[in-house]
Amino acid sequence: GSLPWSGLSSEDWRMRNRRILELKEGTDPSILAAGLPEVFQDFLAEVRQLAYSERPDYLALLDLFAEERDQLADELGTPIKDHDLDWVKKEELVAPIPIYRRGDVVQ
Repeated sequence: GSLPWSGLSSEDWRMRNRRILELKEGTDPSILAAGLPEVFQDFLAEVRQLAYSERPDYLALLDLFAEERDQLADELGTPIKDHDLDWVKKEELVAPIPIYRRGDVVQ
């Protein structure tokens, strides 16, 4: 999949960033989490409600995923470890693009 703001272009970087911000704020979590377990949508909805300076309740957010893991384990009838969960198909992953800072020497 791709994010709604992927590939957005503009001659002015400020306008591009403003448009990306608008898209990020305006895109419903159900669209961003399409194809993933519902817990991802719940997570996005929770963190979107936070004020800029508000500290997340990390334990509650982790519990969302722990509960999903436990429910899957019950359905499968076998314990599941965190590393057993493949939310994304490995063949769909792409290599990350390195981010360089000004002054970095690229070899």
